[in-house]
Amino acid sequence: MNIIKPSTVILLVLSTLLAACSSSPGKKLPSVEEILIRPEVSKPKVVVAPTPDGEKGGVLSVLSVINEKGGVDGAVCRDEQVSRALCNAALAKKRQKRYQPTQNCSNSIDENGQAQKVCQNVPAYAEYIYLLYGKHDNFAGGVYRKLHATYPSLSESNEEEGKVVLKVLVSLKGGLDSVKILQSSGYLRLDNAARKSVMNGIFLPAVKNGEPVALQLPVPFVFRLE
Repeated sequence: MNIIKPSTVILLVLSTLLAACSSSPGKKLPSVEEILIRPEVSKPKVVVAPTPDGEKGGVLSVLSVINEKGGVDGAVCRDEQVSRALCNAALAKKRQKRYQPTQNCSNSIDENGQAQKVCQNVPAYAEYIYLLYGKHDNFAGGVYRKLHATYPSLSESNEEEGKVVLKVLVSLKGGLDSVKILQSSGYLRLDNAARKSVMNGIFLPAVKNGEPVALQLPVPFVFRLE
């Protein structure tokens, strides 16, 4: 990785795509673009599962459409490039049906000149990342989406630079079993910024001969002031 900026460190990924089929064909749901401008209720959840028929699988994103009351109106496949069969297989999986309503809050001044917080429920969405694998599939696994590490402001002020390499162990289900420092930058703030980025990231296990396997990989970050 060699894209370095004072404010952000970026690690490239597997994919980001756009829209397709829906879990509610008789109900009109917002477009993917409309869904993605809503607040996201939580970090995307990774689901690793076999395809229903054992045929070739793939990786795709499903968006649950959440209304103002926290109910789920339906779900859509975000990825227009996946097959309809794969999309339908992902949509058929069970997902959370109700969420705490998402609120948008702002400060306003009442008629007496007093500040008050005003909140209202707003539509939101939840994202699921599916790794569906077939009987003979092989998949390298790794980071699904870009990792962003914010350059600590004190590190910028003190002109701290360096390279951090973390060793990440990805579980069969896509969780992080461990994150260890292979190479320190020499600065605790930079090391912690890299670790925080990894902890917020989305990782997928490998698949070998149709079976998911744990994955160990190095994740490098280079902090350099320009």
